[in-house]
Amino acid sequence: MTWFGLALGALGVLDLVRWNRDRLDGRTILGLAAAGVYVLALLVLGDVAVRTAVATSVVAMLLGLAWVLGSDAALHGGKAARPGLAIALAILVIALLLSPYSPDLAGPLEEWYDELPWAPLLDVSIERALVVLGSALALTCTGNVLVRLVLEASGSKVQRSEQQIKGGRVLGPLERLLILGLGLAGELGAASIIVAAKGLLRFPELQSYRAEEGEGGAGEASAQRIDVLTEYFLIGSMTSWVLALLGLAIS
Repeated sequence: MTWFGLALGALGVLDLVRWNRDRLDGRTILGLAAAGVYVLALLVLGDVAVRTAVATSVVAMLLGLAWVLGSDAALHGGKAARPGLAIALAILVIALLLSPYSPDLAGPLEEWYDELPWAPLLDVSIERALVVLGSALALTCTGNVLVRLVLEASGSKVQRSEQQIKGGRVLGPLERLLILGLGLAGELGAASIIVAAKGLLRFPELQSYRAEEGEGGAGEASAQRIDVLTEYFLIGSMTSWVLALLGLAIS
């Protein structure tokens, strides 16, 4: 679970730095570097051997590259889709084949973690702490990419709908983090209130758009656009909530 927590955190840092960009560009390169530094810093602080820390951070960056290439190919297709997916899958397969030979990181990290002043207050192992931290990071912008992948797979008109329902790329991470936090605190009832509140807050916006389209007199085409917008909202919200619950389940 230590490797899993580090990998989740690395992906979260990568997508936070590139901030909702889903193509391989200069910002993505910076994000890959930040993901490597995140893993390297944790392991060096945990008194893990430098060679092991560097190797682990490189693997984390490779996994991040596989994620970028794979998600980019799935979202945009085009001529680079098949090579991008092939490279991404090859990196993942290599990482899986090497995982049985990975060194133990939990031991050195546990010793460092137990000496932290707040460790007794948290009363959780270093493995769980890394998974919780990794889940929280991944539920931000990495969650946005996953939601977008589901929306694209469902055939929703994502770009047009985003222009109508604004703020989703900021509200989504916030609601996922709130659900995760409340779930970890044992307040699942409060988390369900967030789910209900989002629907209530978005309903006037959808109704306002419906009224505007109705005044335009577009008839059947107008109703179709409203249905597409509602579908986009429902699919995106449901996917976001499922991701938050998955993050809670693995934490």
